[in-house]
Amino acid sequence: MRKVEHYTDGAYRMVRIGDGKPKTFWIGGILSASEHDFATLTSSLPGTHLIPDNPYHRDPRDPERPGPAGASVEEYQHQLRLDYTRICNEFAGPNDPLILAAHSLGCRLALQMSKDTDIRKKLCAVLFFAPPNPCSSAPEPQQRQASDTFFASVLNSHCPRMPDEIFYRMVKAHEGEYAGTKYWKKILQQECPRNDTRLLAEIMDDVRGMTVPMLALFPDKDPIGLQYDLDYGPNLEKKIIEGSGHFPHLDATDECLRHILSFGRNESLYDAGLC
Repeated sequence: MRKVEHYTDGAYRMVRIGDGKPKTFWIGGILSASEHDFATLTSSLPGTHLIPDNPYHRDPRDPERPGPAGASVEEYQHQLRLDYTRICNEFAGPNDPLILAAHSLGCRLALQMSKDTDIRKKLCAVLFFAPPNPCSSAPEPQQRQASDTFFASVLNSHCPRMPDEIFYRMVKAHEGEYAGTKYWKKILQQECPRNDTRLLAEIMDDVRGMTVPMLALFPDKDPIGLQYDLDYGPNLEKKIIEGSGHFPHLDATDECLRHILSFGRNESLYDAGLC
């Protein structure tokens, strides 16, 4: 059984899974309760994994929830990037090969973190799950069976292949966190505004400027996903996850694992010793 450790640094709760190298730092999106979402993947991949929470992903009734504390969304997001960068550098030392793994809006945060000098020195790969498209607009939410809450219906439109048991567990894990906060909508509007060609160009430039191997998993049923057929440069390997929505790591976990374990230019990233 792999070692699992829960701890806090006073502001962020974290779960550390496994041991050894490489070190993988997981970044959730705005609709991610990170530990819940990444648990299956991290239990099946080599090395040590660190999953920090996002303080927005807390039950607002929790007295220990740091929250924005009056800060603007812009201020909070800026501080989140600084804090995640610090935590990542504490997690992976100068000689530790580092992988950044990110879902949804976390993909943009991973790109921003990769510009940090210390992270760039040890970064050996980046994994993107369902990177979002700032020029898209999500369709009207659909209902699944007895789902009668707004959040459940939004999730349903993003999770076509997810087994009902996992879907309802995910809804339960998220609804308390978002029921009492208005901030997640503001973050979505700021970080991924609709029809923002400038932001799309910025994201594309950042991806093309990366020099390490990258793997992007594109679900073909993702209502807000980046287009598969864009030119992302020579260092990004693209895979389509058929029938999956915005949560491919939950819709199609085994398929995602297969792509990750075989990723790495011409041979496995792990077997080749790149990380």
